[in-house]
Amino acid sequence: MYLFAYGTLQPGSNLKYFEENALSKFLTPIGKGEVRGTLTHLKNTKLGIEYPGMTVAEGVHTVRGTVFEVEQPTEAFKIMDAHELYTSEPGTHELTQIDLFKRQGVQVMLNAGGTCTAVAYVLNPDSKFMDSGAIQKLGTVDSGDWLSYIKS
Repeated sequence: MYLFAYGTLQPGSNLKYFEENALSKFLTPIGKGEVRGTLTHLKNTKLGIEYPGMTVAEGVHTVRGTVFEVEQPTEAFKIMDAHELYTSEPGTHELTQIDLFKRQGVQVMLNAGGTCTAVAYVLNPDSKFMDSGAIQKLGTVDSGDWLSYIKS
């Protein structure tokens, strides 16, 4: 099983999520790739953090990211789901599901040649969390490359 990570799950992201928890022991990078879609710069107004969201669509835009082989998918996705799909309310240890992202299979064009199917966390078009005002869309990342975008 493969994962396509295009933002904070990539090594070297601004949130360093990959490096700072047990996730790295379940993910082995196999290379860089691209998915047809659009990358949006988001801000969580409650937490004051910024991260990307991807929508998948045919067209001229691409989203660049890292492809990982996923070992022990049950354990790995438990960690990633907590990062992507759930939020802890301050002062509690309970995880409350939000619906900002959903897991979706995507076709990845590998930079080294060829393609693979991978799981990606994509923006949920029916998100009630997005409609709540807790998330602001700050614009489109025209390059499709979150790591380059946050460094500039």
